[in-house]
Amino acid sequence: MRTLAIVNGSEEQCGGWRPAREQYASSQFRSKANYAETCDDWRLVSEKHGLFSPDARIGPDDVTLDSLTPSGRNDWARKVRIEIKQLVVGGESYDELIALLDSEYVRCLSPFWKELERCNISVTIEHMPSGGAKKTEETA
Repeated sequence: MRTLAIVNGSEEQCGGWRPAREQYASSQFRSKANYAETCDDWRLVSEKHGLFSPDARIGPDDVTLDSLTPSGRNDWARKVRIEIKQLVVGGESYDELIALLDSEYVRCLSPFWKELERCNISVTIEHMPSGGAKKTEETA
């Protein structure tokens, strides 16, 4: 079984141009990234860059979901869903997706989880609600 983890970036960043795995500096991001490293593969997702490799060199990411208009948020979510589906179903053929996402990302991408399951991809969502406690959901 091949597993892909998806992790969102963080507002706390190191600055300058560096690999994405080094750009985001929050302890929550580091914890998620450490878990994602145990999977077969992982990607990051951000409002500015969409879906990308942890090795991609990026500069500071100053865009947040809250800074996007409702239309912009919908456009972002649609773009990211397409990128994830192309990778998971069309490209690398993963059997499982683990979404290590903050609650607002889970909400924006939520219509997508059932669509992946219809493609026989197991989806597990691990997100941090506003209170900070980890919550796990299996969508099946």
